[in-house]
Amino acid sequence: MREKMKTWQTTLWLVDSQPEPVVLYGESLEAIQTAVATWLEQHKPAMFANAPSRNIPRQNCYFYSDGWLEVIVNSDGAREVLPTGWHYKTSWQDPQRPLYLGSWPALLIHLEQKGILIEPGPDYQKE
Repeated sequence: MREKMKTWQTTLWLVDSQPEPVVLYGESLEAIQTAVATWLEQHKPAMFANAPSRNIPRQNCYFYSDGWLEVIVNSDGAREVLPTGWHYKTSWQDPQRPLYLGSWPALLIHLEQKGILIEPGPDYQKE
């Protein structure tokens, strides 16, 4: 059986649950999307980010509010309790109000369409 190529990769950082990121691989961009959705369905983290490294300025952050989570929603430091459901920010440090996604399926759609940051994997070859 042929080993799958690691042409593309993406990294998930699980906030407060494990120090090492989860790196997922795929032979195609579609395979990466499937790998991410499958991994998330199996592990159901309540808070995670997708970024190539911890120090990169661009990241996509997703988190679940149980209806009691209070976050800063503007640059003046105003705080607000978020409604129950999934939310999205472009950075944990972003002082703006997070985008409300709502349900788990809505999170997966957003992640698939806009949120997965993909980079070349170890088997990537420029043509």
